[in-house]
Amino acid sequence: NFIQYLYGKGILVRKDWMQNAFRPEQVRRYSRQLNFFLDIEESEAAATALLKRIMDCRVALIGVGAVGSWILRELVQIGFQRFIIVDPKELRPADRTRNAFFDHRLIGRSKAMVAESFVHGQALKPETRAVQAPLDIDTDVDELIGSNVDLIINTADEPYIGATSIKLSRYCVTKSLPLLVAGGFDAHLASLSEMIVPGQTPCSDCYAKH
Repeated sequence: NFIQYLYGKGILVRKDWMQNAFRPEQVRRYSRQLNFFLDIEESEAAATALLKRIMDCRVALIGVGAVGSWILRELVQIGFQRFIIVDPKELRPADRTRNAFFDHRLIGRSKAMVAESFVHGQALKPETRAVQAPLDIDTDVDELIGSNVDLIINTADEPYIGATSIKLSRYCVTKSLPLLVAGGFDAHLASLSEMIVPGQTPCSDCYAKH
């Protein structure tokens, strides 16, 4: 009983628990992360399920500029590999000091496609779609990102992060999707702001009316 208690608390683990759940290349890539998840979840099964959930999650990232590109880089390192990447702009020389994927040879290329190439170069089993289109007040979100999404991240600074976030928040409330608001413009520089989870947190309309 004591041994089973130690297993249940994650203090004792089976030596091959990662190998039983993941392929060798996945273990090599994510072993440190799995150990971290084990500390949080206190069971091999829960740590395994958490990484698998991350790998299966489909993220719609709106904007891959000074903030969005770095968020995408970190998400891929964590294990996320399924993305819809939306950005209407091309890579410019001014992005040299801001964009995580800047390469002078890629100037003039679509930011969304450059970001997509990064995902395919880093993720073990990437599944992506690059969309070179803006998000504005009249955009049909379903047409822009599709319906098969688990998380939306908004870093679009045009026309305004507040307007686009209210639009996406209203969409997410109807779809029961979480929304992370981030940004890289003057009043919101390089910040991760509210995480809106319908039914659990206030939405953008709540903040605006309050």
